[in-house]
Amino acid sequence: MRPSFKHALRRLAVGGIIMVQLNTVAFKAWADSIAASATLGNQTAQMGIQMLDPSAAQKTLQDLFPDLQGGGTASLEEVYGDDSGTLDAGIQANTRLRSESSMDGEAYRILVDSGKRPAVDLSNDPMFNQTDEIRSNDFMQGFKENFADCSRKDVFEERQATSHISDYRTCERVANEGGNVTFKHDYSLGVVEYVSGQPNYQSCGRGCLYVWVGTVGNDYWGGKCAIYEEYTRFRVINKDAILSAVVEQATFDDYFQIYFNDSLLWTHTPGVFPPETAGACERSTSWRVSPNKDVTNELKQDSDVITFKTRTSVTGRGEGYARIRINYDPAKAIIDNGWGPEERLPLLKMINDGFCKESSVVCTKAPAVDASGCISENGVVACQADMQPSPHPDLDPFCREAEVTADCSFFKGDLACYIDANGKEQCPENGGDSCVVNHEIELRSTGLVGKFAANGRNIARGEFDFVAGTWKALPGSDGTVFNGSVAKVDYDAVCANDEGYVQLSDADVWAEHGLGGQLDTSVSHNVITYPTCANGLKAVVEIRDQQGGDDGGKYDLSGTFTFRHSKLVKDVWSPQSCIDQGQAVLEGKCISGQITVTKGVQHEGECATISGINICPGNPLYEQISASPLGTSRLAEQVRVQGCGVIEENLDTCEQYEKDPNCGFISQSCIKGASGESGGCYAYEEIWDCGYDTSYPTVVNTGTQIECPGGARCMGSECFDTSNQKSGDFAYAVAMLQVAQFAEHDLDCGGDGSDIEVANECKIFKGEAMECKKALGGYVDCCEAPESVSIYDYVNLTMNTMKMASAMEALSTHGLGGSLKYGYWQAGTNAITSAGSSVIKGQWSTIVDNATGAFNKTLQGTVQDTLVSQVQEWLMQKAYDAMVNMGAEVAANAVFVPAEGGGMMLGPQATMVVNIIGWVYMVYVIVDLLINIIWECEEKEFELGAKKETRQCTFVGSYCASEALGSCVEKRESYCCYGSVVGRIVQEAAHDQLGIEYGDVENPSCEGITPDQMALMDWSKVDMSEWIGMLNIAGHLPTVNTVSLEQVTGSGSSLTISEGNVRQNSLSRNEKRLDGFDAEAVKKMEEDIARGAVPQ
Repeated sequence: MRPSFKHALRRLAVGGIIMVQLNTVAFKAWADSIAASATLGNQTAQMGIQMLDPSAAQKTLQDLFPDLQGGGTASLEEVYGDDSGTLDAGIQANTRLRSESSMDGEAYRILVDSGKRPAVDLSNDPMFNQTDEIRSNDFMQGFKENFADCSRKDVFEERQATSHISDYRTCERVANEGGNVTFKHDYSLGVVEYVSGQPNYQSCGRGCLYVWVGTVGNDYWGGKCAIYEEYTRFRVINKDAILSAVVEQATFDDYFQIYFNDSLLWTHTPGVFPPETAGACERSTSWRVSPNKDVTNELKQDSDVITFKTRTSVTGRGEGYARIRINYDPAKAIIDNGWGPEERLPLLKMINDGFCKESSVVCTKAPAVDASGCISENGVVACQADMQPSPHPDLDPFCREAEVTADCSFFKGDLACYIDANGKEQCPENGGDSCVVNHEIELRSTGLVGKFAANGRNIARGEFDFVAGTWKALPGSDGTVFNGSVAKVDYDAVCANDEGYVQLSDADVWAEHGLGGQLDTSVSHNVITYPTCANGLKAVVEIRDQQGGDDGGKYDLSGTFTFRHSKLVKDVWSPQSCIDQGQAVLEGKCISGQITVTKGVQHEGECATISGINICPGNPLYEQISASPLGTSRLAEQVRVQGCGVIEENLDTCEQYEKDPNCGFISQSCIKGASGESGGCYAYEEIWDCGYDTSYPTVVNTGTQIECPGGARCMGSECFDTSNQKSGDFAYAVAMLQVAQFAEHDLDCGGDGSDIEVANECKIFKGEAMECKKALGGYVDCCEAPESVSIYDYVNLTMNTMKMASAMEALSTHGLGGSLKYGYWQAGTNAITSAGSSVIKGQWSTIVDNATGAFNKTLQGTVQDTLVSQVQEWLMQKAYDAMVNMGAEVAANAVFVPAEGGGMMLGPQATMVVNIIGWVYMVYVIVDLLINIIWECEEKEFELGAKKETRQCTFVGSYCASEALGSCVEKRESYCCYGSVVGRIVQEAAHDQLGIEYGDVENPSCEGITPDQMALMDWSKVDMSEWIGMLNIAGHLPTVNTVSLEQVTGSGSSLTISEGNVRQNSLSRNEKRLDGFDAEAVKKMEEDIARGAVPQ
């Protein structure tokens, strides 16, 4: 090949590559052209798919490359999969192509020669001029006008989500089958049963039965050519038992025929039957023949009744009959319909299993047996081994009727004595002369939280619209700049069926108001209009300065208002049978009768805490609650009626949930210890969920929108990408963040870490095994949750305690050994200030409303140089004061003790608690709520009831605590209870995903989970919706209406530390950092460095 031709060939190849590159870089990517190209590409691909022959996998190389010459493909196909063969073929080809005068040889030599040539620097070659022009600033400016401003933007959509807050209830169905019962055994023996004719059958041995058709005898008919007909009808009562059936013998004089359902089956003289046919009438013989006619199919027909007809032609004296031999399966010849009445059969099982204290089983009717102990019926012989086992060992299998008497009240007896929460010994009897009336009261609360701030000096007025989730400043405010935040609620969910009762549960300063001024703590918070269902849940509030004077605009007025909307959702006295007994006592019909309050308060007119709300006469909710039918306080939770006749057993406590449309069935299981060896269960436990749904606002990421402000246009949904969805559920993200926060406060490493020789294994969300007791089939129930406990209060106290604990840890971690950093000093001082907020009876409220709030100037000069430990003492002093002010002085003394030099510190009990967040709530429940009511159960059971009511426990199972076999007087329910709802949810998910077992129900394992185990969990499958719902009803769920970039990272941030210096949000700060940054210049410079145009 001539050099000039080679050079031209190379130029053509390089030019083609460059043109492809230039087209890729330079073509103007208008959306219409892109759409057209995409359409053409789709059409081409579809044509390729249609043209593709599935059988192509079986084609040869010659088929794929028909232009190959010389038939050389066979040798290539032969070396497929043979490495050495392939290498040999390649070497041979190299040798041949080096000198071969052909197009293949010429191409091969060009490629080999090009690799031997020195590399040419083409960086300045004119062929790159167009590329350099495209990369020039002038050209790129035009390109930027269309594409440089394109951006990807996450698209979010506000939605109302629903979460279910469970309320699990356990109940029992107890069997008491005792009494007097007449049992009957319905069984029969036989293969066939005569309907009409001459019944005649006889056993011919085990599994063999003779059945005759016609009358058995001799010379019982007379006449001259007289025809006699007989019908034998019978029912085959057990077709499956028949193995074979044969007409094996016929006896007659003179002529004989056998018909089956009017069809001739057999005759001795085919075609001859005088006088109907020709032939001699007298044959002078009594015949006994063996027809051996198989009639198995005839007996197994579907007809209910089958008919055999015999016809005998007699002259003189004669007879006519036949015998059928039936072979059958003896085991199938017995039809045993069992014992009845069927619904009372469990009584016999209970007797067998030892669950009946006294019993008598006597057979009163049975057939006679032979010497072998067998019976014969309908020609079938059966022995005891052929019969089904008797339901009781004292009953013979052949017994047809029996009288059974038994007392099976295995649940009656004395429960173990114990000391109740009021210090009294209780020794209840199950099955005595007392019953219990339960009063179930349920109040449901929803938190309405609004925040408002103004830069005014003396007064600020604002309106909250909780349905719309909006706020506005009202005339009369002396400020010019305002800010607010309102948590949105669902009007229908809050106001359905009832107006409810609204109270202001808390009002305090709003530290993160974001207006930049200093926080004014000398303000009063007033409510002008309360949010009610009648006014559409709108509130008008006012914030007033209490000191007055001109501060030069340095301070801001702010307030966080938390309203509590409560309504009565359940008010039931039951059961009616015990109420009737109590009313008989009131009417004087029972001289020795007594009525005693065992839970709650005794007398009408007394106050009580119900669902966290202190209810007294005069409160609208007090008037809504129904009066007691037994003359006690309407706020009594449980009333015992004693000494008024026979008490009805409480055997089915699940019926109330079956009738309640708000309760859904979850599961049923046998109580451990309430089943016998026969497999019968005599006490079932069921779990029902009587919870409710709550809706909450959230934001969901639906995809990514591509926005191009320039000339580029999108067709259809081309600029919307749904494949790049992030974890877009805002509420779920909040909940998962709190999982980490709760885990930090619920970590147990098994030691203090002081011994470096000991490796402490850390575990998270460790639980505690707890149990409670019930009188099975009776009325003592110490597993019932106390009415005073409230989810609303639990969430409030838990979240505020966690804030206090977080502030304490921040102070300890960052301030040890010397000066206190400015930001942490700010956190500590604000925690001290907010700790003195007002506290409503029935909750702890905001002990620390914001541990990292804006800087409080009032404390700057006096405490700025104070050590961290002193700040902590101040913090806890305020917490202590708050508890005392709410009337919980006993609880406060249990948590805090005086510190040296003044102030308060955590007491020895509190410092030994790993999870102080959950522990503080339990202290409040025990020492403030329990002390004010009657509670005839143990204190630990009250604590368990409170934890159950606030959804902190997982039900493991139940068992009979009685030691005697066949007795279950006391049932105990076993739980694993955790330090928080979040801990319980994570633990349940870990058990489900990782296959962790709770162990034995009597000694459950409630161990924490290790960090390694948590790493194995699929957190997308951890359902946090219940906790989200609880946060929502208490007003602690952050939403897009209450959280913004400015509030979290800007002027509302807790890191705003100096007056007059408004903190910019993170977006503004990053934009400022990037001001003047030329991304294209940096990119160009890096490209030049890579090409060697600029020294590194």
